[in-house]
Amino acid sequence: MAQTREAAIVGIHEYPLRVAPGVSALQIKAASASKALEDAGLSWQDVDAVFDTGSHQNIGGLGISEYLGMNPRLIDNTSVGGTSYEFQAHHASTMIASGKANVALLTYGSTAHSDRRAIGTAGATGQGSPTPFNNME
Repeated sequence: MAQTREAAIVGIHEYPLRVAPGVSALQIKAASASKALEDAGLSWQDVDAVFDTGSHQNIGGLGISEYLGMNPRLIDNTSVGGTSYEFQAHHASTMIASGKANVALLTYGSTAHSDRRAIGTAGATGQGSPTPFNNME
């Protein structure tokens, strides 16, 4: 009988500040990733898959990997709005179960509250819903 691989969340961290002037989303991601790995008893070298939407500063998994000095074999930048991280958790679980990854790191960091910036669908620009006429840049 073949042995099955299952994924488990073994480390987690929530950044303690909601207002963090002078701290970038990238710094928040790095600090939280470090603490999550510490919580799991893992090191940066153990991580072979990185999942990040890149929704802030457009850096995604490649950018955060580069910032952290990592060279993962798998990067996922799935971005589907507010459920991106649920999708990424599923993707990570699937990649681990299939043997394509052993340790996945999912990162998120935002400075929206510090910047007093609205996030969501229509509030970010103040222009309402996009149309074929106002969505052209």
